[in-house]
Amino acid sequence: MTKAGEDAYPHLKKALLRVIRRGASIRLIVVGKQPAASAARYSEVISFYSTLNDGRVVKFLVRKDASDEEYHAGIEAMLELLSRHFARERANELQRLSLAARNPRWTLLLEFDAQNRSWIPVDPFPGRG
Repeated sequence: MTKAGEDAYPHLKKALLRVIRRGASIRLIVVGKQPAASAARYSEVISFYSTLNDGRVVKFLVRKDASDEEYHAGIEAMLELLSRHFARERANELQRLSLAARNPRWTLLLEFDAQNRSWIPVDPFPGRG
């Protein structure tokens, strides 16, 4: 099974990159709703979800202004995070982010920090104490 996963990994990365590129080209117009402040920063078409071992949902947000290189690095880092988490490594990064989050019942929102090549938490309610 591990060999099959290794063989499928490059194809999965390519497919995710194609999905992001295609989603980035879709124009979305929302009528009759005040757009969220985050709508200007993140894609309204593409994001990735997963459910963690503890049942919490994590959402990987895709920035609208990211380059192809950043998309590629983000996908690589996302798959690595998920792989370590589901391999049940002790003190894995997703577990740490989940435990440090503001409210453990909320969906954990993450964005890719291209400079540090890592996923970082996003506060769903910036400006609130």
